Amino acid sequence: MFEYIFVFFIVIVISICFELSKSKWVKGILGISIVLILSIFGGVRDLNIGTDVLIYGRKSFESALIYDSFFKLYNYLKLDVGYLFLTFIISRFSGNINFFLFILQLICNAVVFKVLANNKNKGSVTIGLIIYLGIYYCRTFNFLRQSLALVVVLYAYKFLDEDKDIKYIISVLFASLFHSTALVALVAIIFKIISKRKDRKALLFIIFSISFVLSLTLDKVIPLLYNIGLLPYKYYEYIFKYVNTSTFIDWVDIAYKLLWIGLYVVVFNKREYDSKNNFYFSLLVLDFIIFNFRRTLLYTDRIALYFGFVQIFFIPQIIEKSTKDRKTKMIVYMVTVAVTLLFWYMKFVKQGSCEVYPYTSQILNI
Repeated sequence: MFEYIFVFFIVIVISICFELSKSKWVKGILGISIVLILSIFGGVRDLNIGTDVLIYGRKSFESALIYDSFFKLYNYLKLDVGYLFLTFIISRFSGNINFFLFILQLICNAVVFKVLANNKNKGSVTIGLIIYLGIYYCRTFNFLRQSLALVVVLYAYKFLDEDKDIKYIISVLFASLFHSTALVALVAIIFKIISKRKDRKALLFIIFSISFVLSLTLDKVIPLLYNIGLLPYKYYEYIFKYVNTSTFIDWVDIAYKLLWIGLYVVVFNKREYDSKNNFYFSLLVLDFIIFNFRRTLLYTDRIALYFGFVQIFFIPQIIEKSTKDRKTKMIVYMVTVAVTLLFWYMKFVKQGSCEVYPYTSQILNI
């Protein structure tokens, strides 16, 4: 655990210096340092750190080294075309799998920090970075393909802010080349439209109510739809391949999501309406609801990430607007850091999520 804490501490200190600096040149150096430290740490890890590395990551890279044609590689593995193409390109430069992992980390961390820097005038970059470290960084060790899709979608949300919906759609389609699940992020456009309507509260209430009820009763609704002839057998069979038979409820994730949903309601309940705030709040709620589908269907928590990832820049904005008193804001910052690090400990150390703990690296001799 020391290895993670040490790296987190270093990049957090650098991030604080980034925020305090007035020089663009110094900010650039500090930002690059953060990205490189996180990417090197993730790149030199052993191959058993992150479940999917041994499931398909190692195989895809080693196969790319063997094949001299991308099309032959694709026909052999049949994985997402964007991920395989990137893997193939990286394999032309180096046959070292840790270099491959480093490049994947470099892409993810660079995009994330770029998003945080773009929002520096709206909320704390350091708090956003801490949320990324505590909630999402370790998942990039596991979700090799999806992490690439996630950061593309994360960056693309700026296009919705700028009312450039076509660019957002193109970005999501691009993200789906790395992981097809990214297509669900197109749903965000619907919520953006709803957030600007006069009847938005009623529409959102109906959508979220139906979704939440389904998340609790899907295992009963699907057989009912099949029995009355509304669901073809092939879809019924496909859905139930992913039925979750476990009784485990991830209260760690649920509590963390509810904390920020609750804070938003308290902070913005009596304030002037802002469609952008309401839009991102609806994504937090959508993240919570889709996550709860995990009670009946496996892997829906991964789908929820496309909406929950906005936490890294939206939560700092919520905190920034929660109070103008500096002492109170500092207390909120400290609580945020404590809660987020507690989440990281419970999720990745105690529960063993993504198989990223304990950290080992033969390269670093640890």
